[in-house]
Amino acid sequence: MVGALLKITTIIDVVRLLAELPYIRPIIMEAFSSIPPKWSDAATHALTFCCPRCGEPAAVATDVWINRRAPVYTHNHKRKWQEFYNCECGTAWWGWSSDRPPNPWQENDLSEDVPPSLDPLTGLGDTWGSFEP
Repeated sequence: MVGALLKITTIIDVVRLLAELPYIRPIIMEAFSSIPPKWSDAATHALTFCCPRCGEPAAVATDVWINRRAPVYTHNHKRKWQEFYNCECGTAWWGWSSDRPPNPWQENDLSEDVPPSLDPLTGLGDTWGSFEP
């Protein structure tokens, strides 16, 4: 192990070394890999953004994969992706990135300053018109 530490020259070497340790390997996830993991094949669409079997939130998932190869565009030009989660109960599920609940630690002061006809995140108008009644 000491000899391997002396050969570390880049961050990639550190990641490779950590991946060889049996107690660290489960922590390293390939969330942005272009190849979907095998467990995502059996994933079911969760209508609420939590595990459909046990109700646990995405934060307790043991594995995560985001399908960034095939984004979907909404009517107001926003992108959304399929986010796949492998829950600790063994259930694989997915939800749209746009369905993820808001982050309670994120400040969003734009909503007060932006008129209601504009998107609160970008400040841009909806050129396609709104589908809201």
